[in-house]
This record gives sequence, C-alpha cells and structure tokens, in this order.
Amino acid sequence: MKIKCERGLLLTALSTAARAVSARSTLPALEGVLLWAEEDVSITGYNMETGITAAVSEAEIIERGGVILPARILVDIVRKMPDGTLTLSVGDGLMTGIECGSARFRVMGMPPEQFPKLPEFNRETCVALEQKLLKSMLGGTLYAVSTGENKTVHTGALFDIGGGVLNVVALDGFRLAMRAQAVETGIGDVKFVAPGQALREVEHILTDEGEVNIIIGGRHIMFELNGFTVLSRLLDGEFLDYKKAVPESQPISLTADARALLECIERVSLLVSEKIKNPVKLTCGDGAINLSLNTPLGSASDLCDCEGSGGDMEIGFNHRYLIDALRASVQGGCENITMKFSSPLSPCVMEPDTEGYRCMVLPVRLKAE
Repeated sequence: MKIKCERGLLLTALSTAARAVSARSTLPALEGVLLWAEEDVSITGYNMETGITAAVSEAEIIERGGVILPARILVDIVRKMPDGTLTLSVGDGLMTGIECGSARFRVMGMPPEQFPKLPEFNRETCVALEQKLLKSMLGGTLYAVSTGENKTVHTGALFDIGGGVLNVVALDGFRLAMRAQAVETGIGDVKFVAPGQALREVEHILTDEGEVNIIIGGRHIMFELNGFTVLSRLLDGEFLDYKKAVPESQPISLTADARALLECIERVSLLVSEKIKNPVKLTCGDGAINLSLNTPLGSASDLCDCEGSGGDMEIGFNHRYLIDALRASVQGGCENITMKFSSPLSPCVMEPDTEGYRCMVLPVRLKAE
C-alpha cells in the first residue's frame, strides 16, 4: 500500500475516525485504525460498539492495500508533520513509512485481516434528513441523555418515526427533552434507541449543508454524511413512554426571554459547587420570576421579567438542569420560553418558541429556611 495526500486532509479524516478507537483493549487491533486503499482511501476506527469510517477521496493511490496502525501515535505524527503532501507507504513486514517534507517516521503496522469485521446493512430501511435539522434536534436533546447505568436504554436517545413525524427523545430520570419534526421517510413506523456517545460523534460531524442518510439495521444503526460513516449498536430495552410522562394541563404559565432567564440562573448559581449543591429557588410572582439561592457561603438573588402570574408559588430546581435546558434552547434559536407549573412538587414543562420542542425538569423539595 502506498498513498499520497495533503497532510491537513489526512489529519481531519484520521482525527475523526480515531474518536471511535478503544483507549485500551485486549485486542491490539482495536487500539489502531484501519487504513485501506482501494477505489479511494478509507480510515476506520472501531471499538466493537461504535465505528467511524472517514473517506479521503482526494488521496492519490499509488499502490492498493491496507494496514492497521496505532491510532494515537499516527494522529500525533500527522499533526506534527509540516504542511504539504504526505506519503504513507507499507513495506516489508508491514513496516510503514510516513514522510512529509524533511520529516521521516517508520511505524510497525498490523495485518488488516486482524481488524474486526463491521456490521453489514440492508439499505432498504433508510431515512434521509437535512443535516441542519438533525443537528438542531440532537443539540436540543442530547444534554438529557442519562450517564448512569441503572437503565442502559436511557443512555441513548429514542428515535420514534410514525405518522409523518420524527420524535427524538432523551431523559435521565430527572429531566426529559424532546423534539418533534414533520418528515417524509417512506419507510413506515419505526423506533430505535441509539447510544448517546455515538450520536455525539454524529453531532460533531454534522454541518448546516447537505443531507444525512440514516440506515436502520436489525441491531445496528448507521449515519452517512460528509464522507464519514458512523455506525453503532442499538440499545435494547423498554424506553419510557414519553407521551404519558409529560403533563398536558398545568394552570401556571410564565413566558420569559430565554437568554435573560439563563443569565439570571447562571448568576445566582455562582455560589453552587461540588460540595455545596443547594437548589435555586424560583418565586413565581406577577410579571416577574425571583431567583434566589442560600448556601453556607452566602446568598444570591436576581429578578427576571416575565408574562403571567404564578401566585408567588415557590419551587426549587437543580441549577444545572435548568441551565442545560435553557442553553440548548438558546443555541437552537429560541427567543422566548414558556414555563408551565401545577405545584411546587410537580414537573416543570418548558416550551421554547422553537417548533416541536419541549423539555421537562423535576423540582427539588425546598427546605424550610
């Protein structure tokens, strides 16, 4: 195998594929990336759960073939090489030469046959979406994916396609985020849960232009976009019935400027730390939300204007849950957000003015001051 490629192009592909490489594995091949030169050059990283393949179509193939090279070392070498055309050639015994400018490296490779076989897909079950749309939907929901292991299925996001609507839902037991969007798929009703880590890799690659193809397999999912392929094992288990989890009728409704409310909560939360995790108290008044926090370090308060009246109801929240929901809303283009309540111990449903977006946060019981 021998190829030539611009260093920057190779580095982009290599760095992305290497994100799926195992940091430590009993199988040495999984700590490397597979380079394969056939019709074009592809670079694959795979940890038996998530795989990323990057195509380098601009590379010049002088001799076809393949090799497995240690991912971390290869990324570091290519990153430190001078700008210009880089030559990578596999010699006798899989000793691989890497040259660019006056810099020369020799790295021992492994046979490509040792790389695990990636899952195969039937392309009949394929959904095409605008990248900008999927990027927005993931950006508005992935913050709520569970990081615990109590219920593995909730460490991913649910894709629920039916009736011409795509719902993406994430939750962790304390909060829930969902986006609904009308789509034309032509595949009928389908549900699957993709791991949050794989979806974050997809989000990292997504741009505001072009389409992404989602190919749904029996036990795996694959995303094709921008010359990259991300595949992942689907999560098994019963996902929460999100349609029943969100209250539909709540008598208290307050609408505020989303960015202003976010900044107020960030300010009063400055006294919260890993050791001090007191909740932020919202006092829902007439035309204003009073935010306050009392800790052993001191106290803080701020006021955010709003439309509506909450009858001076007091309700407490983990500051991080409110900040995550508001930040995702603002980054998604939300200007105003409506917060709906029914009691100090009932969930708060937050509805940004972004179409089809809803999130829910469970309150924290306030202690008597």
